[in-house]
Amino acid sequence: MYIEVAPDSQKPFHVSTSDFNVKVYGTKFNVSAYADSPRSVVLVEGKVSLKPINKKETFLSPSEQAVYSDNGTFNTQKVDVNQFISWKNGYLEFDKTPMTEVLKQIGRYYNLSFDFDNDVNLQRRTCTGKIYLSENLDNVMTTIGLLSSTKYIKDNNQVFIINEPN
Repeated sequence: MYIEVAPDSQKPFHVSTSDFNVKVYGTKFNVSAYADSPRSVVLVEGKVSLKPINKKETFLSPSEQAVYSDNGTFNTQKVDVNQFISWKNGYLEFDKTPMTEVLKQIGRYYNLSFDFDNDVNLQRRTCTGKIYLSENLDNVMTTIGLLSSTKYIKDNNQVFIINEPN
């Protein structure tokens, strides 16, 4: 979820997840709280603080990501924010991202689930670049097929990824 909040020191904006609260001081940021991925916050500009339940508050600077860990703390690192907010502009941007993560993000955007039968080769492949999102899923999946040497079969909201023979 991407959020832009106008500054108001008298009334800070709050976002709550199941594990932590985000206090916003006028900013642009992205919160990711999917069940199948680590929960995180990426600060685009401004200032936010993060406070896990019963833990110490953490402050982020622009271009930092905080990833919530199972022990109730945050691991912070500098990131390219475009990789986290590019979907707003009609594309997904990746840098050496595992294809399984690429498929997960595409699945979230199109409300699909991918089945690649735990293909070890697909899990080892990475993607660097931009994948432009469109209303036509076939265009996106053709791009994925070219990047990963795969084909796909779509059945309702389930997409099966199949390795192409060499």
